[in-house]
Amino acid sequence: METWQGALSVLFAAVAEQAVAGNIYEPEENGFGGYPSLTPTQLQNNALNENLDKSLW
Repeated sequence: METWQGALSVLFAAVAEQAVAGNIYEPEENGFGGYPSLTPTQLQNNALNENLDKSLW
Protein backbone atom coordinates (compact mmCIF):
# COMPACT_ATOMS: atom_id res chain seq x y z
CA MET A 1 0.00 0.00 0.00
CA GLU A 2 1.28 3.43 -0.84
CA THR A 3 1.59 5.84 2.07
CA TRP A 4 -1.06 8.16 0.66
CA GLN A 5 -3.59 5.28 0.67
CA GLY A 6 -3.34 4.74 4.42
CA ALA A 7 -6.44 6.72 5.39
CA LEU A 8 -8.62 6.00 2.35
CA SER A 9 -10.80 3.40 4.05
CA VAL A 10 -11.48 5.67 7.02
CA LEU A 11 -12.20 8.64 4.77
CA PHE A 12 -14.48 6.54 2.57
CA ALA A 13 -16.47 5.30 5.56
CA ALA A 14 -16.76 8.83 6.93
CA VAL A 15 -17.77 10.81 3.86
CA ALA A 16 -18.82 8.60 0.92
CA GLU A 17 -22.51 8.77 0.10
CA GLN A 18 -22.59 5.03 -0.66
CA ALA A 19 -21.03 4.08 2.70
CA VAL A 20 -23.53 2.47 5.07
CA ALA A 21 -23.35 2.82 8.86
CA GLY A 22 -22.27 -0.39 10.58
CA ASN A 23 -20.30 -1.71 7.61
CA ILE A 24 -16.54 -2.18 7.68
CA TYR A 25 -14.40 -0.87 4.82
CA GLU A 26 -10.80 -1.92 4.27
CA PRO A 27 -8.30 -1.98 1.40
CA GLU A 28 -9.46 -4.36 -1.33
CA GLU A 29 -6.25 -6.41 -1.55
CA ASN A 30 -6.89 -8.59 1.52
CA GLY A 31 -6.72 -5.54 3.75
CA PHE A 32 -3.13 -4.77 2.76
CA GLY A 33 -3.45 -2.42 -0.18
CA GLY A 34 -5.65 -0.89 -2.78
CA TYR A 35 -8.77 1.19 -2.59
CA PRO A 36 -11.53 0.84 0.02
CA SER A 37 -14.01 -1.99 -0.35
CA LEU A 38 -16.79 -3.43 1.77
CA THR A 39 -15.54 -6.19 4.02
CA PRO A 40 -18.04 -9.02 4.53
CA THR A 41 -18.10 -9.35 8.30
CA GLN A 42 -20.50 -10.14 11.05
CA LEU A 43 -20.54 -8.38 14.41
CA GLN A 44 -19.64 -10.49 17.38
CA ASN A 45 -22.54 -11.05 19.78
CA ASN A 46 -20.81 -9.16 22.58
CA ALA A 47 -20.45 -6.08 20.33
CA LEU A 48 -24.14 -5.30 20.90
CA ASN A 49 -24.31 -6.39 24.55
CA GLU A 50 -25.55 -3.32 26.47
CA ASN A 51 -24.61 -4.75 29.89
CA LEU A 52 -21.05 -5.30 28.75
CA ASP A 53 -21.02 -1.83 27.25
CA LYS A 54 -22.01 -0.25 30.56
CA SER A 55 -19.36 -2.18 32.46
CA LEU A 56 -16.63 -1.02 30.09
CA TRP A 57 -17.64 2.63 29.91
